[in-house]
Amino acid sequence: MKHSKVRLREGGYTLADIMVASGLTVLAGIIGVYAMNSGAILYAKNTAQNLAHDSSRIAVNRLLHDIHNAVSVPQLGHIDYRTPGTYTAPANSWVPYGTNVTFYADSGTGPNAGVSFQMMGGPNGNTGGPFNVINDPGNPDLIQIGPTSPGPQAGMRLVFPYYNMEDDISKVTSNGNNHYNVWTKNALEVRFKTKKNTYYICYYTTRYAYVVENKQLRLYSSAPPPAGFTWPLVVARNISSATPFTQTSTQYVGIDLSTEDTRYSNRSYRAVNTLLAGSVPYRAQLCISR
Repeated sequence: MKHSKVRLREGGYTLADIMVASGLTVLAGIIGVYAMNSGAILYAKNTAQNLAHDSSRIAVNRLLHDIHNAVSVPQLGHIDYRTPGTYTAPANSWVPYGTNVTFYADSGTGPNAGVSFQMMGGPNGNTGGPFNVINDPGNPDLIQIGPTSPGPQAGMRLVFPYYNMEDDISKVTSNGNNHYNVWTKNALEVRFKTKKNTYYICYYTTRYAYVVENKQLRLYSSAPPPAGFTWPLVVARNISSATPFTQTSTQYVGIDLSTEDTRYSNRSYRAVNTLLAGSVPYRAQLCISR
């Protein structure tokens, strides 16, 4: 009997098999890279939105709170970096405490970079009155104001609303816990003479200004800042609206405030939030000046 030999074919990949497998591998890699890139972009978008939202929220909360508590008609303006006293600034302009700049009051309705107004009390406390005022028995040209905590400071304003009189406080001395002697820029203290068993009512106010500079919302004040701080304070960063304030009415301040986060623009995305676009009323007019 003759036996036939059967040769078995050796198994292996053909060129077509290798090309198909390589193509599938490359395709899977492309899909994976695309998914990772999409995830990174989404993370960048969410982070940018959150940062922009936080800046807007901080700015909005501060602006709403302080404008609602204003006791003077708000004044539009901007920061002038010329040395105070070397030029004539318009009425309602003022020099922030501890600075060499001026809040320059502008005419018109805006839009403008800043807004200024007065609030009760000062940066170290909002206790602004009412307080009793009597003549100093030891000096007829001085007045005494009862004890307050915290007390008045230079840079605040002394307001007598019933007489439509107010002035910047230039000097304050205290006599223990009994009273304060207060001097004003235009010697308002010598104009009040009380009769026996009578007194006047006064209030303390402080000027504040919110101004957009270099994409920052900055806060200035006419009174000394809290310990450890200097004016201006940066309230919010990444402000994209350079002139957010308008004033078409003496009762409202128009604000159109936008913020952005630019650190993720290298991924072709920039988050912009506009969280305040409308009119904000102030509470009451106690002061005759802005």
